[in-house]
Amino acid sequence: MRRDGRENMLLISGMVVLILSAAAVSYMVASYQNSLKMKEVQVIYEYKIETISTQAEKFGDNLSKALTYLDIARYNLEEAKFNLDKSLFWMEEEEYAEMNTSSSNAAYYFKRANIIFGKALDFLLISKNFTVENYKKILEYYINYTNSALNLTKTGELMSIHLNNASHYLLSGAADDADAEFQKFSMLQGIYNEWYQEMEDNLIKIKTFYGIRE
Repeated sequence: MRRDGRENMLLISGMVVLILSAAAVSYMVASYQNSLKMKEVQVIYEYKIETISTQAEKFGDNLSKALTYLDIARYNLEEAKFNLDKSLFWMEEEEYAEMNTSSSNAAYYFKRANIIFGKALDFLLISKNFTVENYKKILEYYINYTNSALNLTKTGELMSIHLNNASHYLLSGAADDADAEFQKFSMLQGIYNEWYQEMEDNLIKIKTFYGIRE
């Protein structure tokens, strides 16, 4: 009877050890799995943070380049407009040699402005790929403004070329040919004014977004 009792005790002790061992192993497995999950979550969040940071950097970098090009393009546009006005002034004064020089300068600056506005648009469109919801609207205003500027400067260049052609004809005494160039200039002038107004409207939207009042 004592032997059976000892055997029973050993059997019970063995079962307790096995149960405790199984519990320990289960805890270790569960702890390991939880550790893996925590590391997985950490990796995911680190990736998301890195992605957001990279997007913000790319957005800021490309937008900064776009705005720099816009400033340079606007400077050239002002020079183009100034020379265009001078061309018209010299035409009224019948100083056709001066008109020739001013119209040539106007065409040069309009073309240069057009090229630089084009570069600005490239970087604005790249910025669009990395922007967030809060900046979508202002980016849209900048893109619309730049598209208007591209149309304006292209039209201004053509107008300046027609004035330049007219000055050549006037200097050589070919009045009829000069009149034909003036007619082409006048047709483009209406289109130019429309693009100018559209450009100004988009500029007002940009200033309103930033709370700028004049």
